[in-house]
Amino acid sequence: MTNSDEKSRCKPTDERETPQWFYNVLDKAYHFTVDVAASAGNTKCGTFLLEGLQVAWRGHVWCNPPYS
Repeated sequence: MTNSDEKSRCKPTDERETPQWFYNVLDKAYHFTVDVAASAGNTKCGTFLLEGLQVAWRGHVWCNPPYS
């Protein structure tokens, strides 16, 4: 790994996501229907909310909140 790779890997960001394998294990048990803290590029469900705190949640909710 180069020094620039290390810097970009450690750069603070909210664009993190749960590892797919971990989500799959939980989804098998809970059958999530909506991702309430997602973007189009990292959603885990077919339905997702960009502003999950602005609306009521319905269904089986997956939430991987921002880290900052």
